[in-house]
Amino acid sequence: MSVKRAQAEISAAEFAEWIAFFNLEPMPNPWLQHGILCQLIAGALGNKSAKPEHFMPKRKKVQPISEMQAMAKAWAANTGKKQ
Repeated sequence: MSVKRAQAEISAAEFAEWIAFFNLEPMPNPWLQHGILCQLIAGALGNKSAKPEHFMPKRKKVQPISEMQAMAKAWAANTGKKQ
């Protein structure tokens, strides 16, 4: 839905109510929803051992900000140098 259409169809008060609702009841993880759907399909096809986690991406270790800053500084220091 475009912003213009939303503004025409939803009042500011109703929009504020939706924001309050989503702050109280956040949307579930879309990857979990995807995993559950895939588990149901796999089960219907005969794979009874499938779990939602089997269809979700693996979480990687979060890189510390200090490490990102050091990499950015090293990149900036090497940018423009002739090799």
